[in-house]
Amino acid sequence: MRSRTLVVALFAGCAALIGGAGCESSSATLTFVSYADPYFPERTTLTFRDCAYRIDPGGDIHIAARRDTTTDQDRLVVREFLHVHLYWKPHPGKTPADPTMADTVIRYVVATPEGTALYTGTGFAFPNTRPGRQLEVALESGRLRLVSTTGTLTDALGETRVSGRLTARRDPGLAARFTHELEVIAAR
Repeated sequence: MRSRTLVVALFAGCAALIGGAGCESSSATLTFVSYADPYFPERTTLTFRDCAYRIDPGGDIHIAARRDTTTDQDRLVVREFLHVHLYWKPHPGKTPADPTMADTVIRYVVATPEGTALYTGTGFAFPNTRPGRQLEVALESGRLRLVSTTGTLTDALGETRVSGRLTARRDPGLAARFTHELEVIAAR
């Protein structure tokens, strides 16, 4: 029960800690709608202040972000990672694109001293700009579910819908590092 309280407190406290971060040159602002209790869905907005992207040799876009938060209660550091793999890029006016389609694989990891939770899912993301120094992507619809946990951390989100806006700077090294850290932590 304590781990659920920790994650819920994290989500509740994050909005106050990160207010106004959307104006930065790179950030990912996501809205999670958790259906852990299907009768009372909980909406939470999270902002990752540092967001980077890279393009792999096949042309797929990988957007990665990380954020660290210290909770007020126990002064515990909570580390969160986001990886959005955009593998199909629709072209307006040329490609039929429906937001109910999936063109993106999403991974979200929450790591605390109590354990780690890995959520994965799919979604529809639409690049609003062409790749350059900066890339803007609208994540119009996505779904996440718990895939694995370690330690005493339990599923605090349940089935979750996710949407948002990602503004990532082109930094292949940072995007690869965040993705690697996510994979190492999720594999523990």
